[in-house]
Amino acid sequence: MMRPCLAGRTLYSFGLDMGGRPNPFMTSNVVIKFLRNVFLLGTLAVLTVLAGQSIRIVRTYQHWAQTPPAKSDAALVLGHRLESDRPSAELVRRLEKAVELYAAGVAPVLMVSGGKSEPDARSESDVMKNYLMANGVPPEQVVTESQARSTRENFRFSLPLLKQRHIRSLLVVTTKSHLCRAMIMAESQGLEAAGIVTTGVAADFPDDITAVLSVITEAVKLTHDDLVSLRRTFSK
Repeated sequence: MMRPCLAGRTLYSFGLDMGGRPNPFMTSNVVIKFLRNVFLLGTLAVLTVLAGQSIRIVRTYQHWAQTPPAKSDAALVLGHRLESDRPSAELVRRLEKAVELYAAGVAPVLMVSGGKSEPDARSESDVMKNYLMANGVPPEQVVTESQARSTRENFRFSLPLLKQRHIRSLLVVTTKSHLCRAMIMAESQGLEAAGIVTTGVAADFPDDITAVLSVITEAVKLTHDDLVSLRRTFSK
């Protein structure tokens, strides 16, 4: 026969009082502990995924940073936000790299992709083309794509223009943290692409806090893209 004290302890451990009724105090404690554990496990899972994506990002840009650019049909410069209708510091770095590739004869055609942030604003591609021409690139060697408002759209809207010019090999110019996602998008469009990374703050990972935040942001976007792709796969 179970002793009263042992029976009481057994009931208590299951959140019941001596009468077998729910013990409000213990029940709430069990729920709180359960929710806390779920939260901790969820947080750990998220951090693990982001860490994995960050490693993926770093390995991608390290690979292309160590690979000398091969002569290609064109270079695609991905857009970046404007500042008062002028290229931001980050966009200038991308354009400088494109000018460098053109001058070296590595990319005889430069394509710039970027739409408008607001209906009455200038398009990123228009500002980018003006910058390239001001730095010695002939206008006939610059192709503009002015609709894209995301990385995915950069490639989706650029593809028809690339086909029109019979461009088969492509250099994708962007920042280190952005390159992984950009290369995935290029591959999804069936493009034969190689990555070109810029220098600057966003290239200084892991030494600069801004660069670290940039990598984390890209890791979140990369995870979102993976989930969307997974959902599409299962919905077929």
